[in-house]
Amino acid sequence: MADPAVLVAQERVALLRQAEKEDAQERAYESFTEDQVRDVIGEANFFQAKRVVESHLASLSGDERARVEEELRHSPEKTVARWSEIVGLKDLPKDPKLIDAELVQIQKRMREDRKGYFADDRMQIRFRALVRAKDATKAK
Repeated sequence: MADPAVLVAQERVALLRQAEKEDAQERAYESFTEDQVRDVIGEANFFQAKRVVESHLASLSGDERARVEEELRHSPEKTVARWSEIVGLKDLPKDPKLIDAELVQIQKRMREDRKGYFADDRMQIRFRALVRAKDATKAK
């Protein structure tokens, strides 16, 4: 018959190994999700976008925040879509005239409220996305 202390120790080791395995799986999933977000948001925008998303989540009520965080934890597609929505990339105009009009508005703010523009991560991300969209329409 095995010593009860040994059995308890073996059970603890098994639980720790299981927790480590689950931790590794979660880290791999988070890394995969982060790569998906980087592909859509762009490497240059990632850390700014992360600040925008964290700020947005902090502004939600406790229940809403928990629901959104749970949703983001289990679906890379939903994570990418939600990040795009939060940082303002979901509704980018396709029409070159609309792109130009929005760029003019942002450039006006850059001139008239430089400090405000540089404090607005979301607007900076959107500006870069609009410039890329404008370049893409010129390339066609």
